[in-house]
Amino acid sequence: ASHLQTRQQFGKPIGTFQALQHRFADMVVAAEQARSATLMATAALAEDDSRVRKLDVSAAKSMVSRYGRGVLEGAIQLHGGIGITDEYELSRYVRRMLEIEKTWGDAIDHEARFAKLVD
Repeated sequence: ASHLQTRQQFGKPIGTFQALQHRFADMVVAAEQARSATLMATAALAEDDSRVRKLDVSAAKSMVSRYGRGVLEGAIQLHGGIGITDEYELSRYVRRMLEIEKTWGDAIDHEARFAKLVD
């Protein structure tokens, strides 16, 4: 958010542009949805039925993967080329998200798992 207030374009901070404000608001909502999905999965771990646990965790993982990727892609676009440089913290979050998806499965993997468990 501070980047939007400090980066200048056309003599103004880019955070004053309405299109970018809407984009940032969408990213905040997506981050909150991912956080809520994580809390839902955490609560599901207390469930006695392992099938229900797996369903809830896969649903949450799918949502976190989709929303998290959307937030990161939006952040890269809002930051421009600097967002993907090693010196900038955002690039570490992108690499971490990619590694988590490789290790634990991405949205497509968990949606397929969810579909199998529902049948």
